[in-house]
Amino acid sequence: GNFAGLLAVTQKEDVTKGGLSVFDEDFCLTRLLEKPSAAQIRELRAQGWLKEGEPLYCNAGVYIFRPSVFDYMARLRKSPRGEYELTDALQAMVADKARIAGHLIEGTWADVRDAKVLAALRAESSLQA
Repeated sequence: GNFAGLLAVTQKEDVTKGGLSVFDEDFCLTRLLEKPSAAQIRELRAQGWLKEGEPLYCNAGVYIFRPSVFDYMARLRKSPRGEYELTDALQAMVADKARIAGHLIEGTWADVRDAKVLAALRAESSLQA
């Protein structure tokens, strides 16, 4: 299709440690909120962005983009957390009506940037061996 990019997501119950991704009926990104609080999730439900009983999608950090993403990244400013957030660039793209498709990762997914997660995966794999 005519997409500016693709964003891989996982289904999670707790999306407060990642990027909450909201999609339309065609599974195109409509909103992305980095590390939302429980109160922000409740507010999104009250506003109709999220529906009770429907899955929550967390940004898996796996992307495919057309080169236009670099135009948006060049305009980034540091977030309140003091970081340049790719999610801010994606939100700007969505605001400009760029279509970003979602892709659900099925099966096990783990954020391997976390040393505790890596250690748990190693321990799990040694038990299965």
